[in-house]
Amino acid sequence: SDIIAEIERQVNSLRRQAAKARRYRIQREELRELLRRVYVGEERSLKALLDQTQAQLDEAGQDEQRLAAELTQHEDGSRSATQAARAVEDELAQLRAAVAEAALQRDRRIRERVYQEEQIGALTKRRAEIQTEAELLSARVVTIGSELERLREIDARLNIENEQTIEALRSAEEAHARRLAEVNETEGEIERARAELLTHTAAAERLNELGRQLVQAVEKLTQQAEGFAREGERATAAHAARTAEAEKLGQEISANREKLARLLTERESSIKAVVEGHERVSDTDAEQMRVRDEHSRALHKLESFKELDERRAHYSLAVQEAFTANETESFHLIGTLADAIRVEAQWEGAVEGVLGSSLQSILVPTPDDAIRAAAWLKNNHAGRANFLVTGMRGGSDEASVATFAGVASGVAARREHAPVGINGPRVGDILNAPKELLQILERTLPERLNARIVDTLEDAVGLSLATGDMFVTTEGDWVAGGQFVNAGNGRALEEGAGLLTFKRELRELESRAADLAAELAVAEVAVKDARGQLTGLEEAVVLLNASIAREERDVMARELSAETLRHDIERAERHLRVVADDAARLQQELRELEESRAKTAAEAEAAKAARDETRETIEQTSALLAEIRRSADSESETLNQQRAEAAAAAERRRSTASDLRRLEAELEEVTSRIARHNLEMSEAGTRLEELGNSIAEIDRLAAGVEDERAREEREIEEATLRLAGARERADALSVELAELNRRAAEARDARAAIEVQRAEALARVNFVRESCNSELNQSLEEIARELTPDPEFDLETGRARVDELRERLENFGAVNMMALEELTEAEERFVFLTTQREDITNGIASTQEALREIKRRSRERFRDAFAQINQNFSELFKELFGGGRGEMSLIDADDELESGIDIVAQPPGKRLQNVLLLSGGEKAMAALALVLGIFHYRPAPFCLLDEVDAPLDEANIGRFTNKVVEMAADTQFIVITHNKRTMETARALYGVTMEEVGVSKLVSVRFE
Repeated sequence: SDIIAEIERQVNSLRRQAAKARRYRIQREELRELLRRVYVGEERSLKALLDQTQAQLDEAGQDEQRLAAELTQHEDGSRSATQAARAVEDELAQLRAAVAEAALQRDRRIRERVYQEEQIGALTKRRAEIQTEAELLSARVVTIGSELERLREIDARLNIENEQTIEALRSAEEAHARRLAEVNETEGEIERARAELLTHTAAAERLNELGRQLVQAVEKLTQQAEGFAREGERATAAHAARTAEAEKLGQEISANREKLARLLTERESSIKAVVEGHERVSDTDAEQMRVRDEHSRALHKLESFKELDERRAHYSLAVQEAFTANETESFHLIGTLADAIRVEAQWEGAVEGVLGSSLQSILVPTPDDAIRAAAWLKNNHAGRANFLVTGMRGGSDEASVATFAGVASGVAARREHAPVGINGPRVGDILNAPKELLQILERTLPERLNARIVDTLEDAVGLSLATGDMFVTTEGDWVAGGQFVNAGNGRALEEGAGLLTFKRELRELESRAADLAAELAVAEVAVKDARGQLTGLEEAVVLLNASIAREERDVMARELSAETLRHDIERAERHLRVVADDAARLQQELRELEESRAKTAAEAEAAKAARDETRETIEQTSALLAEIRRSADSESETLNQQRAEAAAAAERRRSTASDLRRLEAELEEVTSRIARHNLEMSEAGTRLEELGNSIAEIDRLAAGVEDERAREEREIEEATLRLAGARERADALSVELAELNRRAAEARDARAAIEVQRAEALARVNFVRESCNSELNQSLEEIARELTPDPEFDLETGRARVDELRERLENFGAVNMMALEELTEAEERFVFLTTQREDITNGIASTQEALREIKRRSRERFRDAFAQINQNFSELFKELFGGGRGEMSLIDADDELESGIDIVAQPPGKRLQNVLLLSGGEKAMAALALVLGIFHYRPAPFCLLDEVDAPLDEANIGRFTNKVVEMAADTQFIVITHNKRTMETARALYGVTMEEVGVSKLVSVRFE
């Protein structure tokens, strides 16, 4: 609906555009005539202005040359005066620098003399201070020596007293240690006695408690013996009942197995038919896939070709840029010459060679469109392009893209041509294009359209020399006039290389895509029929599987019941044996308990007697320990007193040693200070003598200072007078030079203004000529020859009228000169789309009905498949787990196609729970049951299992391998595993080893 509304809007718009185009043409013709007169008038006025400016320019050049000669003479004089002034100025600067340096040296000598006198006073004062300090240090050395002698005598006496105190202290400590050893030994004996007492007491209490426990155990065993007797009677009755039920169930299982065998035979024949149906479906699917792939490749290639054609990728950059700007600029482009003509494949090389870059000519409806497009290319530096006007001088005034693009349907049937040679076909005869376009080409490119086609370049050269006409080979080489040859191994993109071939391949791809679409429709019908037949066969197999599943469930249920009864019978027999064994064990335990009770009573009496004897020993040892401790305390007091005396003596000796070390250090430091003072006094005497000599030299140099200063001032005054005279001469010459420079600058400015005026006039003349060529497509000289001068024509009035007409034309906006043809096409498209919309509406209704039917059948097939796979999963779960229960349920039963599936499992001995709550091995077994259940429903030729047995224990691996071996009759299993038991069931093993680092090697073993 939106597209149809848009087409209807376009039709109304095109009607308005057609009326606008007529008004635009009238005003455009008026503008062209007025422009011819304005351009001629402007050229004549500008030529007069150029003659006048040339005379002024010659006069200004002579004035400029005269001033330049005078300026050169004054510049030389000014340069010489300036150099002389600079020389005098440099001489004065050197004199002043020498005077400043002499004054600096005199001032430096005065400061040096004052500083040296101050140093002499300071050194004299320092020598007196050092002399006094050295005398004091010598007296201190004598005092330190006498004090050192006294402290050494005291240290020797204290050392003797300290050795005597240490010896007495060592004897007292040894006696005290012996007494403490006696105390520790007595305390150890008491602790051992107490430990023995605790041991005997605990043993007596433990034995008494054990006797009481044995009495209670005897009573419990008596009660258990009575219970075992009653349990034996109940087990005997249960064993007899289970045996009778097992015999009856065995008969029912035999009958069910016979019926199941008949159903399995019938299912085998049905499965063979389904396999054949699958093969038919696979064949039709493969054919459909082949046709679909080929159709898809053709469509992709067609889309790529169309995209290249829309982008004009095989055209020059100028053509691409022009068509890109076609929608936004004021010009209108129809297409290219290559779009509008058709050529048979055998003549494509010849036509491309003879027409060359003309194939890229842009078709435009009017000359104005060509002029505006060319101006746009120049302004945007987009290159050059050829334009072919189809709306003037022999063509339709309102050409359209459809007129030239619909050649296949609008041109007469392909014509037969004579073989190549002197009588070969003309290039114009092999072109399939609209009649109007061929007439335009005959007028614009007569030589190329009259060219004859020959086999080789040698034939073309010979025939062209003989006739003077143009000949072209089938490969595209051509000769004109017998002397102009165009040949080679390839052409550039700008020469139109491959354009006709590209257009032909695009048309062939469109035809091929349509044929493949028809083949694809036929293949889809065949697939649908094969799938319908296969669905019927599969439904029959599903019904048989349902019947077999019911029988298998019945057999399995009865077998499970029989297995349960057998286990119950075995448990009853084990129960009977256990009851008998437990009764005998109880009698034996009663006898052992009586013996243990008598033995425990005798041990308890012995432990009591040992406890009393140990208590008496502890009391005697404690009295002895008290006496020993009193003696140890007395000796400890004496030892502490001797330790205090020894510590005091040691402290006195350490104090004396410290004083000795301090006095020795002080003596060494005083001695070194005396030596440093002596050295400093000697150096001060030497320095005083050097300073006296330096002061005498300074006084001698100060005597001739006044004479030297007067001489320097006279030299500076003379140099200053010479500098003032040189500067006055240079300033006078500079003023004269500045005046000449000003006059020369004025002359250059005047000449430059005249040159600018002349350049503007020349640029204006060139602009007028280019504007005339671009807007009128005719040179200004031709127009000037055609028009006679009109003395009454006012150039300014003409310019104002041109601007007014230009503004009117610009206010028109974009004008579609092809509006009438486009209106016809739009109306036809409107009718076509209206019909197509009705067809699409009917198709949507039928598609929705088909979707509802597909969903209904999908739900039915999903329910059947889910029920069958759920049943297979439950059965395989019991086989792999050795019992238990597993099933699947829909999370959302109302929406079967979108619902998720929940899996619950109950391994033997566990409660029913979600499969996510199982252990790793149980999850693996449940997943295997589901995968194998799906394989039972829809067998496949191959099954790949990747380390599914990794989390399984030995018992579960055995069940897993047995099931794989059982199913290997119909399906080939490829198992990736590290388990040895799984490898034992395989017929072939493939392993990867690395004998060398970084190099893998495949090893295979077959068990046949």
